[in-house]
Parts: sequence; structure tokens; C-alpha cells
Amino acid sequence: MGLFDSYKVKNMELKNRFVMAPMCIDAAIDGFANATHFVHYGARAQGGVGLIILEATAVAQNSRITEYDLGIWDDKFIDGLKQIVDYVHSLGAKIGIQLAHAGRKAELPGETIVSAGSVAFSERYQAPHELTIEEIHQITEQFAQAALRAKKAGFDVIEIHAAHGYLINQFLSPLTNEREDVYGSTLENRGRFLAEIVQAVRRVWTYEYPLFVRFSAKEFDIQGNTAKEIAHYTNMIIEHIDMTHISSGGVINRKPDKVFPGYQLNDAVTVQHLTGKPAIAVGMLDSADLALYAHEELEIELIALGRGLLLNPNLVFELAGEMDADIEYPYPYGRARK
Repeated sequence: MGLFDSYKVKNMELKNRFVMAPMCIDAAIDGFANATHFVHYGARAQGGVGLIILEATAVAQNSRITEYDLGIWDDKFIDGLKQIVDYVHSLGAKIGIQLAHAGRKAELPGETIVSAGSVAFSERYQAPHELTIEEIHQITEQFAQAALRAKKAGFDVIEIHAAHGYLINQFLSPLTNEREDVYGSTLENRGRFLAEIVQAVRRVWTYEYPLFVRFSAKEFDIQGNTAKEIAHYTNMIIEHIDMTHISSGGVINRKPDKVFPGYQLNDAVTVQHLTGKPAIAVGMLDSADLALYAHEELEIELIALGRGLLLNPNLVFELAGEMDADIEYPYPYGRARK
């Protein structure tokens, strides 16, 4: 099947294999969606994307990355999110939401910042409070309640954010998790927090609805997680999720030595091979040749586009033209084809 053929995950059928990766746009006021979000996501839906995943959306007030993040920690946010969902649906795309907790990477003056431990991300960041087991259980329930609100807002899929050094990643990584209780010290224990969140979410986000998890499969440190460990964590929750979304980095204040188109593809292939669970690939895949290679040769089902879509909301249409794909363009965009 080609990149412009439909793809079904549980009760969600996508019109093509292109996904808009979740990217914060720092436009929310007090957690509320507004016209900027409406226009931003609507433009990409009208531009031909099959699935849009809304940016990291906070499950608690102190779980935002910054004060400009979207929120879903209260029922008051449902109506604004539902307006985006309904509009995206009217334009022929499906839409998901990424449920997130920033942990020690929250930049929120006056809020209590929390993590698996008490070490700050860098000198610029506040030192976090080390979560107690009772507090861990409270956050697990916050994810479940956020999932229930996402269901009420009409989202097609939930993605749990366990990547980029945010709270769940802080538990998964040996670089940040030095706990000696049931949430640390072994690979199995480090995966416990994620496993409990996934199971709690599934209580309300039932199994006919697709559930994704985003991971960082490289941490750019020899002691950090690799795709092999991410496959282990995936296998711990394999019966509860439908796809992984494989990215990299963010858990420590270090950048990769080289970034190039497709630099995360091998990790997506490895996780997919070791788990048997389809993986979404991401990372500068916005050329026709590379997207086709990932899909046809590496058997990656869904291709996520990030910064390319920020610069060009009609990127999917351009890729369709380069691939000579037979797709339906919305009027009047079809007149622009050469």
C-alpha cells in the first residue's frame, strides 16, 4: 500500500499515511485553546495531512512546559479543544492529542516542579521535588482523567508523551532515575510508571480507540536508553497500545553530534522489529524519496512530519505532486497544480 492509500488503526481510518507530529506553538492563555490553534491546525488539515497530533497538552497545571501550553487538567478546556477537533474533522483529517507532563523540564515560576528525583535539568531550571509513591499515583490518575476529557472532546487517538526528557521519560531513563523503590533501580521498575499510566488511561479510553506512546530511543549518552530498552518498555505495555512514535533526545542537556534526514529511522525499525508493533517514524522525512524509502523499504506505516509542516502547511500536497499521486485537492488548491 502506498503513502496516499488509507490506513486503519482500530476505529480510526486515515486517508493517507502522513502525520503532523506534535509541536508546541506557545500560544495558549491559561491553558485555553484560541484562534491561533484553530487556524494553525485547520491549515494543516486543509493541507492534506491524514492525522494531526495536537501539541503536548498538560494533564496538570504544574505539568506544562511553559505557561503557554495547552491544558486538559479541567473540564473547562473541553469545549475549546472540541472546536478544533470538529473543524479538523470537517476538513477530512483525523486528530489526536498528546497527553503530557513536563516534570523537571517545566518552566513555571511559582509552581511546584516534580520529577523522579531532585536534580535539575540544567542551571536554568528549578530543582524538582522528588515524587512520593502517593504523588506518583495521583499523576497516574491525572492522565486517566485527561484521557476521559479527550474522549469527550472527540479526539480520534491519544498519544502518551514518554519522550524528550519529560516526566515519564525521567522515570524511564537511567540517566535521571536513581530511585531505589519500585519505580527505579531496574529496567522493569523504571517502566512501571508508564505501564500504570497506560493501564489507567485504558480504563476510560477503551480498546476500540487507538493509543500511541512516543519515546526517545536515543539519549546521546552511553549510559542512556537505546532502541533496545525502548522495545523492552513497549513490550511491557504491548497489549494496551497500538503504535509507538519514535523520536530521540531531551532527557539530558545534550545535543546529537549529527542531525540529518532520516537520522531516527533505524531506531523506529529496531523498535518495530523487536516488538512487532507498528512504529511511526519522524525526523526530517519531508522529501518524497526518503518518505517512500521509509514506507516501502523499511515498512514504516506512518510518516510524521514536523518542522517541514510548520514552514509549509501544504507540504503533503507538494509531496503528492512529486510522487504523482492521484489525490483529491480541495478547491481552489487544485487549480495551483502544474
